[in-house]
Amino acid sequence: KVPAAGERLARQIVTFVQELRRQELYKVPGVAETIDWAAALTALDQTDLEAQTVDDTLGVILKYQDDVHKVQGAVARELVAKSGA
Repeated sequence: KVPAAGERLARQIVTFVQELRRQELYKVPGVAETIDWAAALTALDQTDLEAQTVDDTLGVILKYQDDVHKVQGAVARELVAKSGA
């Protein structure tokens, strides 16, 4: 759905979101949020997931501010590492 994302970034995004869905969140991201996030990262000229960019853009995939605060920082870094970035 976001061909400009490139294969590597798309794979990292999918892995990140799959891991994110395993977290205890009020509302886990769905397909639409994932596609929106891929488009946003592409618009920011990202070719790899980076912890800082993830922290800055979590509001695109997480609907609740409490979830954003829960994931930002250490959790985001861990998930970025698991995504192969």
